[in-house]
Amino acid sequence: MILNENYNFNRDAPADVKSAFKFPPQRVLLEPPERLYRILTPAAVAEVKDKASGTNPKVDPNEVGSWWMTGKIFGQIINASKQYGQNLSEIVRSRMAISLDFSSTMNALCIVELKRGMYAFEGLAAPQPLMQKDPTVMLIGNGEQVWIPQMSWKDIFVVRFLNSFDPINLADLSPHLTVTLGDLIRAKQNR
Repeated sequence: MILNENYNFNRDAPADVKSAFKFPPQRVLLEPPERLYRILTPAAVAEVKDKASGTNPKVDPNEVGSWWMTGKIFGQIINASKQYGQNLSEIVRSRMAISLDFSSTMNALCIVELKRGMYAFEGLAAPQPLMQKDPTVMLIGNGEQVWIPQMSWKDIFVVRFLNSFDPINLADLSPHLTVTLGDLIRAKQNR
């Protein structure tokens, strides 16, 4: 059975997840060997490694995290980084409307590959406050995001963790890029 085959977003998704989408998301089928990308804080990378290894009894080994980017979305983020001369964290925070309360530094990356097919929900990110205590400063959102409920470590392979990154080092990590490593190097030299 495909993961989330019977999951009904309107009925089953938590209210905070529903409010993270600007419009109701589309149900999409992701199949192996699809890669998924997630930008995290360095502290979250350590936690994710604990979850993946199953060696820390304080960490639920089944909790992977539900918010990811497909290779296509990650490629668009890298292309925007090149086009606008911003680092990946700035682009992701802005497009995915990720508040500072949720993830402060966002300078680490987790890449996983699917072991099995699964349904996910993809749609535009809704605007969110930059910080919950000051809702006057808003992140606009409008970037494509993917939410995958019920995914666990048995459903994926960890491909790579990067604790600190520069867009140049990430160019070969997504098969959907329309920018080459040479383009990124030239863009960085022209700054």
